[in-house]
Amino acid sequence: MVLTHDEPCISGGMEYISKIKEAYDTYSAFSQSLCFYGHTHLPGIFEKENNEVFYKRDNKIFLKEGNKYLINPGSVGQPRDKDPRLSYIIFDSEDNVVEFYRVEYDVEKAARGILNAGLSAIFANRLFRGV
Repeated sequence: MVLTHDEPCISGGMEYISKIKEAYDTYSAFSQSLCFYGHTHLPGIFEKENNEVFYKRDNKIFLKEGNKYLINPGSVGQPRDKDPRLSYIIFDSEDNVVEFYRVEYDVEKAARGILNAGLSAIFANRLFRGV
C-alpha cells in the first residue's frame, strides 16, 4: 500500500491525477496494488484491470484481487467536486472494500476562519460551491 499527498511518481511533484491518461501513466510508479492519494480533492477510484483503466465514483466499491487502484478519499477541507460536504472513505482491508461518505459541516464557520486568518476570500467562497 502506498500513501501519498499527490501522485507517487515524483515525491513532492504536486502533479494531479484526475484523468484516465494521468492515472494510466501513474501505475508504473508503484508496484503495490493500492495507492491512496489526494491533492485533487476529488473523491473517486481509478482501477487498472489488465491494461485498461476505469474511473469509479460509486459509494461502495469492491476491490478485485490482482487489479491496481488509485484511491482518492476527497477532502475534509476544500471539496472540489461541486459538493460542499466533506468527503472521506473507510477502507475495509478484510473485505477489500472502499466506502465513500459525505458529511455536512458548518461551511460558514470554516469560511469565516479562512477570512479571519487573512487568506483570500476566494478560498472562503469556494467552500460554499465545493469547487
